[in-house]
Amino acid sequence: MTGPRAETLLDDSRFHQTFSLPADPSSGRPTPFTIKYADHGYRNEAHPEQERILLFYSPLMASRLLLVTKDRLAIKHKIRIICPDRPGVGGTDPADAKDRLGLWRGK
Repeated sequence: MTGPRAETLLDDSRFHQTFSLPADPSSGRPTPFTIKYADHGYRNEAHPEQERILLFYSPLMASRLLLVTKDRLAIKHKIRIICPDRPGVGGTDPADAKDRLGLWRGK
C-alpha cells in the first residue's frame, strides 16, 4: 500500500491549526498566547459530540507533527487526536519555564 508523498501529507492544513488564549492579567497572562497544533484523524462535523478525542502532548523535543503518520490509523478507528506544539516549539509562543504547564492546560 502506498500513501501520499511526504510533502503532500505535511502540507495538510489540519496539521497547521492555530488558536490564541486571550490575555487574562488575573491569571498572570497579560498578553494573548498563541498555540499551534495538529488535528489528526477522524472528524464528525455533523455530530461532534460523538467524537472520541485524545489530547496528546508530545514528548520533549517533539512537535505537533509527531503523529502525522498515525492519521490514517486514527481515521480508520474513528479517533480524533489533537497534538499541540510545546511552548517555544514550532508555532507556539515561547513562555518562561515556570508558566509552561499552566499555559498548556489553558490557564
